[in-house]
Amino acid sequence: MEVAQALSEHAASKDARSPTSPSQSGAEERGFVVEKEEARSPVMRHTLSPGASEKRKSSYDSFVTLPPLKEEATPAPSPANTFSRTDGRAVAPGQQHSAVIQEQAEVKDSGIVTLVHDDGPLPRVNLSVMFRPATSASPIPADAKPISVEIISIVESNGTTVTQDETIFYDRETLAIIHRCKSASSGLVDTFVWGWLGKHSQFGEVEEKKLHELGRRYGTTPVVVRQCTEPAHLGTRAHWTAENTTMHLVRAVDNVIFIDEHDLSVKNLCSAFSYCLSILGTIYVWYGTGSVPAEREAALAYARSICGEADIVELTQGEDDDNEMFWMILGESPFADADYWRWRKSSLDLNPSVWRVDASKRTNTLLPVEFLLNEVNPCKSVYVVNCIWELFVVVGPNARGRRQDIRLALDIATKYAQQVSSERPYTPTVHAVIFPSQLPLDLKLHVRDVDETILNSGNVPDHMNVVSLDEASEQLAKTSWDRQELKDSDMLPLGLDAFTIAHS
Repeated sequence: MEVAQALSEHAASKDARSPTSPSQSGAEERGFVVEKEEARSPVMRHTLSPGASEKRKSSYDSFVTLPPLKEEATPAPSPANTFSRTDGRAVAPGQQHSAVIQEQAEVKDSGIVTLVHDDGPLPRVNLSVMFRPATSASPIPADAKPISVEIISIVESNGTTVTQDETIFYDRETLAIIHRCKSASSGLVDTFVWGWLGKHSQFGEVEEKKLHELGRRYGTTPVVVRQCTEPAHLGTRAHWTAENTTMHLVRAVDNVIFIDEHDLSVKNLCSAFSYCLSILGTIYVWYGTGSVPAEREAALAYARSICGEADIVELTQGEDDDNEMFWMILGESPFADADYWRWRKSSLDLNPSVWRVDASKRTNTLLPVEFLLNEVNPCKSVYVVNCIWELFVVVGPNARGRRQDIRLALDIATKYAQQVSSERPYTPTVHAVIFPSQLPLDLKLHVRDVDETILNSGNVPDHMNVVSLDEASEQLAKTSWDRQELKDSDMLPLGLDAFTIAHS
């Protein structure tokens, strides 16, 4: 009688708690994959193996593994309730969470939480696509010779031609770039119009209408590009302000030089590039160990163009850059000074590349991403970022439960690193960056358009959540945790999200 009564009461309470049966819940959950960081050894030999799946237990088996009925009625401790409050929102159609055979965790007297993962086999991915990074095709004919370039500043419904410092764009500007060229083979003249939007520019309906009006005037449709997402065929540009203390990073991308202004801080210094710094009436040109000749030449030329009456001081990292004033203004905190930057100046492959991983798709499982800033849902996605000498699996804050995507990304990064190892001084290491998190400085400065604030849903934390390939693999394979390990919803083990914990 007691068993029958317990079964009856349990079934009633279970129906009241959730309208969806366990089998339906498990069927709706699918995993996503993220790349793992490489082991501590410089040679990556680790490959992921899919976990063995268990058969779904009957409702009676599920019941008998639960705590006594009396404990079932007791409210859960604060960590679980906290997760439920912070992430207990409705699940959008198609949203995926951890693939778990048993959504109800076993909570024993010791406070242990157990989840059994139903990780299926990983889809096959053709890694050859990673050797062809995404680049937008230029609409300008290859044999075209430029006739003129006109820059028009757009403020509300007004357009004003820029006649000074045409190559200097400010982050609060909206600009129209009119490029005329003539094809050498056909003799035809073409006109192309781009709309350039600074990071802090105002681009509403009025400005958009004005841009399209300019496009119609020249018989073309304008192409809108945002700051840091300029294609190489748009041309060289610089971005700076004439203040007493400024910092400009000079980088080469596909034979085009970009000069971007950064806040004057040692955190924005990277050994990969050259810099121009204006400090108290002196222009410093700093050459990082990995800076290529084109960047060094451009940095010095740019310094001469803005110096006026100021002196120019050239500094080469590791040789003669022990300038007291230079480091006193910048600060002496650690900066992006990875040892591998010394190989950059002699490498033929300079540009990082980004790939989005979606294990649920039959095609485009590994999709190239030309610009991260153009991604629609970066916080819900898993990426593989190829930084040439280091690979990162980037897990968005709302993608931490996408186990299949995470596993696949780690597997892709590991195999790719092994394939390119003969072309590198060592096998590239693999790490996983799990958001919310600060970005590693070398990654942050190597990928020009990565935005730490966007990837953190607008709130950058004060911690960095980066794990090695081995540690990422261990976290994905683990099935039991102490409740205390799951208290912080922002620092959950890889493969778990607040939704799964709140419903365990």
